[in-house]
Amino acid sequence: MALFPVASEQPTMRPAVANLTIIGLNVFVFLLEMHLFGNMLFLWVFGQAIEDAFGSRIYTTFYLVCGVAANMAQYLVDPNSTVPNLGASGAIAGVMGGYLALYPSSTIALFVWPLSLFTGRDLRMPAWLMLGLWFAVQVILGGSGMAEAGATGGVAYWAHIGGFITGLVLALLVRPGVRDSLSAA
Repeated sequence: MALFPVASEQPTMRPAVANLTIIGLNVFVFLLEMHLFGNMLFLWVFGQAIEDAFGSRIYTTFYLVCGVAANMAQYLVDPNSTVPNLGASGAIAGVMGGYLALYPSSTIALFVWPLSLFTGRDLRMPAWLMLGLWFAVQVILGGSGMAEAGATGGVAYWAHIGGFITGLVLALLVRPGVRDSLSAA
């Protein structure tokens, strides 16, 4: 990995090109190993269906736009935040929002520790419920983090929220049937 100095102690003093570089590249970065594992798991579960629905090129653009929107959401909520604004989680949250838009009634199998070990089965629930609960947790934790500085534990919850909403809206706009009618107009 190569590191390039693009920041100073005064982040608002960075040149615009450096800010765009950080926003563009950080959609591929993770802060902690468990965060990486969780993100890769969610991307594996939800990403393939979205890529199949959109095609590889549109999916790549969709992912990047969700990541940039996630970064912007985190920044707009708290421009002075010390929470690392890395962006990959927000982009993956966008994929989850897209999945909710396209497949709300599909069933998601959840491994629930330790319940799944004892029963030998996964918990199954509709995507709208699982993703709705996940989103509600992000809003609660993001809101509570605004009340107390540093309470979010280094997680950019508003990036998750911004990415999810962006993915949901974009998927509704570019889902296969709508995309065809938009391109015909």
